[in-house]
Formats: sequence, structure tokens, C-alpha cells
Amino acid sequence: MLSVKLHTGRQKMAVSFKYPIGVQLLPYTSFLRSMRKYTIVFKHDGFNMYQFSWTQFENRIARALMRAGDRVHIVLIPEVSAEYMTQYLHYAVSDTAIVCELHLPPQTWNVSSVHKSSAISAMVNQGWQQSNENEVYSCHFPLPAYSSTYASLAAQSIHILRNILKVSEPSSLTYYAWRAPEELEDGRYYSAEEVDELDEGEDPLEVDLGIDMALRRPEV
Repeated sequence: MLSVKLHTGRQKMAVSFKYPIGVQLLPYTSFLRSMRKYTIVFKHDGFNMYQFSWTQFENRIARALMRAGDRVHIVLIPEVSAEYMTQYLHYAVSDTAIVCELHLPPQTWNVSSVHKSSAISAMVNQGWQQSNENEVYSCHFPLPAYSSTYASLAAQSIHILRNILKVSEPSSLTYYAWRAPEELEDGRYYSAEEVDELDEGEDPLEVDLGIDMALRRPEV
């Protein structure tokens, strides 16, 4: 039995059908994977035939950030118990920079092992700075930037997800994204027509990350 699971943002659809062993699956898998809004997981007799790897997820993060426009926010959220819902990785994109923030749960603020971990140290060595008020680490990437900058941020993100947030695999993450409304600039006169033309934003915003969208927007 071959199972095909299609992930489309918030929705999932699972289809199962009999398929003889040894028959060429390439025409079917190539067609499905060409539908970029889907993440495809194939299983045969309980074994994964296609697995969404960390390398693939890293590439999708880099591509998503390169395509994100002004006022776009993307949040990666580990699937953890309710008391740890304050941990997440948040990207905020503007015309001039990408700001990435790692939020750790309050329960870890006074845990010395977290502060002394080699994973945290490696992140700090790459330019991440800790907030003085709480357990928030952030980095700033000026725009425009080379593709290598996006690749570096994506690689650092995978390091954080795997070694600090202890995420076992990309499929155990969800995301939430939105484009904030365009705001009026201070000191500038706007006609009624110009006000009407301001971008109202989009919430939620679908992003091709290959993981499910969270059901609600996190409090960032």
C-alpha cells in the first residue's frame, strides 16, 4: 500500500491506494512535487519513501527570506507543550534589513546549562546579541544582501532549531506569517486617494516552507 499525504498550508489531505512493488513511481512523484504549494510524504508499508530533510528546509528558509518583501513577518514555532509556547524564531523583513529573533521560554531564563551551552556560544560568536531584559537573542542583516547572506542566516536558523530548541525534524515545526499593513509616514501629507492605496497587508500569509501553518498568530 502506498500512502500519499499532501500538506497545503493549514489543511492536510491523505490519499491511500494500492500500487505494485517495483513499478516506476517517478512520473507520479515528479508531478506531485512540481506542485510547489504541497509537501509530499510517501509511505510504503510504514516506511518513509520521501523525507523532508533539514537541508531541504534550510534551502526553503533562505528562498522564503529572499522572496519576502517589506513588512513581512515569519515565525517558526516548535510543537511543544503549552507552557513553552513562548519559544520561537521570528524573522522581520523591511526594505533595509532582516531582523531575526530567538525567543526562549521563561522557564529557561535562570537555567545555567542553557547559558553555558556550546550551541548558545556558537550563536553568539556569529553575531547574535542577547537582550538585557529577557531571554531574547537577535541578529541584524542589512539589505540588500548577497544570496550567501540568506544562506548563512538559514544555516544559523537550522543550528538554533536543532541544537538549542531541540527540534527533531522539520515536520515537527509549524509557521505563521503575515504582511503588516503599510503605515503613514510622519511629516508627509497624504491625499485621500493615497490613503486608500496604502497596502492593507495580509494575515495570514502563505509561505512555501514545506511545513504546516499554525492555526493562530503567536504573540510576538
